[in-house]
Amino acid sequence: MDVDFLSDYQLILNEASEFHLGYPYNLKHDHTFLLPFLKYSINNLGGDCFTKSNYRIDSRDFEKEVLQFFANLYHLQDWWGYVTTSGTEGNLYGILLGRENYPNAILYASDASHYSVTKAARFFRVPYRKIGVQKPSEEMDYSDFYVTVHRI
Repeated sequence: MDVDFLSDYQLILNEASEFHLGYPYNLKHDHTFLLPFLKYSINNLGGDCFTKSNYRIDSRDFEKEVLQFFANLYHLQDWWGYVTTSGTEGNLYGILLGRENYPNAILYASDASHYSVTKAARFFRVPYRKIGVQKPSEEMDYSDFYVTVHRI
């Protein structure tokens, strides 16, 4: 890759980040202490940090610590999970689990839901119904939800 291209790209990223307000990611973190780890291709193959992998260049132990932190925070006794890279991945996996456990269910979500909910419903061929929202809070409109559920 051309060095000038990378320099130009860095300028674009710096400029775009200068007034970034933190959604969807907060840019006010100093990650320089992680620089030594960028030389490794860290990958949690298989996605389940509780299973052993043949690929030893992973971060499973760190992932388990993060999950344990939240399990302790919420006083969970019986739990499992994994750390996703974004809300989209979390929604995709959650909707996939829902489809696998309830194959005849319908997914109901408000118009204010993250765009990935619609994407996941299409991707996994899950019947999907959008529910209106209350203004200005964008909380789900429960009357619309009631009508929509009883229409089926």
